[in-house]
Amino acid sequence: MLTHIAVVNHSRRSDIDIAFEVEAVARQLREHVAPLWDGEPPGMAFYGTAEHVPADKAAVLGYVNDDGNADSAGYHTAAGSFIYGLIDVNQSRVPSVTLSHEGAEMYGNPRLDRKVRGKNGRFYYVELNDPVQEQTYEIEVTVFGQTRQVRVADFVLPAWFGLPNPPAAGTRTTYLGQPLAPFEIARGGYQIAESPEGEIIFLASTLGASLRRSKHSRTMRIVDKMISHTLAQT
Repeated sequence: MLTHIAVVNHSRRSDIDIAFEVEAVARQLREHVAPLWDGEPPGMAFYGTAEHVPADKAAVLGYVNDDGNADSAGYHTAAGSFIYGLIDVNQSRVPSVTLSHEGAEMYGNPRLDRKVRGKNGRFYYVELNDPVQEQTYEIEVTVFGQTRQVRVADFVLPAWFGLPNPPAAGTRTTYLGQPLAPFEIARGGYQIAESPEGEIIFLASTLGASLRRSKHSRTMRIVDKMISHTLAQT
């Protein structure tokens, strides 16, 4: 798990809007995500631009106008010891949701290498938001004396991956309480898994789901590292 996420702005979005979004997602990670994943909450702070980020910070998420990838509104990845990600404001319909999505998944699976064995012998990537990516909720935050309602992303709990929930989570599989069975994907969501033979499989609730242009995924970044992939249903 990460200890800190630094957010920087290299986009046309205003610093004040991003400050509200960072405050909301920091609160979500601290009060919602980390306790229900039984982990230490990561810090998240807005540093303005990358020049202001201390060299020892664990990860960086940057807002950009266009990341050059037409397949996602956000992603994160790792290059050696450096963990980073981007929020593409041209593609993101609600940047605060994309920040929430990437922040939570960066926290839960910073190097994209955490997997659990699930249905049909597949290995499921521990991606906290992909299965419920269409579901959102609001968090109220106050910055510089102003109060706003900021929209953030729903996320799945350990029980969704067949793992034990911490006591605070009860038997829920999602934060918002959507009644999903383990490894069941909500409408509009998807999941990345590997077959026992090592092939990447895109799992969706319906074959009509938009996988190529999923709003918040790093799907294509993972696929770029693979030789082949398959479209499948759960």
